[in-house]
Amino acid sequence: MHLPAAFRRYLAVFTLAVASAFATIPAGAQSIDDLTEAVPDIPGKKWLDLLRQLFPGAVASDPYPNRLKVHRIIAVRSLGFTSDQWMMCGEDWDVGGDFGVEAQSYRLAGKTRTVVLLKGGDDCADIAALFDEKGKLVDAVNVKGERYTVMMIGEVRPLGRLGALLTVESGPEVTGKAGSDTAFILIRAGGFAAIGTVHRTNSRTCREEVGEGISIDVVPEGGPMARINVEQQRFIQQFAEDCKTKLDNEAGAIFKGYWRWDAAKGAYEPHLDELKTLADWNEKHF
Repeated sequence: MHLPAAFRRYLAVFTLAVASAFATIPAGAQSIDDLTEAVPDIPGKKWLDLLRQLFPGAVASDPYPNRLKVHRIIAVRSLGFTSDQWMMCGEDWDVGGDFGVEAQSYRLAGKTRTVVLLKGGDDCADIAALFDEKGKLVDAVNVKGERYTVMMIGEVRPLGRLGALLTVESGPEVTGKAGSDTAFILIRAGGFAAIGTVHRTNSRTCREEVGEGISIDVVPEGGPMARINVEQQRFIQQFAEDCKTKLDNEAGAIFKGYWRWDAAKGAYEPHLDELKTLADWNEKHF
């Protein structure tokens, strides 16, 4: 099977479908260019008002209105595959600016919720923060997994009346033998909870190139929360001794898994046997 050229660029592919019962899918996360501006969905609040709940005493860094000068951060837990080592940010550091601040609003249980994603630089945590309809901080978590990460735009998608899905992509900024992680995070009225993580392996040697991409499909099943389907697409391209000439077509395969809502446990249960098989194989060979 020949996979599309998009997978050769090692980019995650997101295909999300939600039935009309979950209403209109919100627009994707937006970059915040001026932290002193008003928050569109929270009357009387500026972005700086929200972020000072995370970073007490933070000030906008003139002449860069999309950057904060930060001296401390409140207690924040690490979620999923992340590590508490990133909470050791030092005495003074920047948030935003070249590192980026993104936000997205959506409706949960008839009320507006706002998710803000912030990068703290190479040596500091990347934060996902949840605010209620009045701009009060509900929860904040570290979503940084390794030293060199690229925090892609997080996508909030409704799952049903009990919550929404946040996906955050992170991976090393290096070439050659590398990989990246897609974290699946449940947003509920009380805050964030980890659903799971899918790791993608990317490797390039002289004689072989291996790449993986994922697609995500949110499918209602008649219950209070949708099923989350994941497909991991994998290709292998062989090269001649000159390291450039391709030998034959790409060899490809698709591995599938899903999370299904367990009402009794109030949590998503994994069904990821194929993806685990792929992950175990990659662990042995890469």
